Amino acid sequence: MAQRITCIVLVELQRRTGMPTAADLAQTVVMNATMELPPMEIEKTVKAMLDHGSRYRNMEKALGTGICLVLGCYLPES
Repeated sequence: MAQRITCIVLVELQRRTGMPTAADLAQTVVMNATMELPPMEIEKTVKAMLDHGSRYRNMEKALGTGICLVLGCYLPES
């Protein structure tokens, strides 16, 4: 559930800060990270998180705020 909420927060952060690209957000992580992940891997992860976060936000719009807190861990695509 923490990963789900993190994805939603990242989408909200992106929206509230002028819609920076996934590459820009990944660069911010690279500059501030203490981990040794390659920049392309970080960008790939940020893109996936933004995609998932957008889907979760759409679910909340359709089903109500907080729905993401009660979803199961494994969700089918459809």
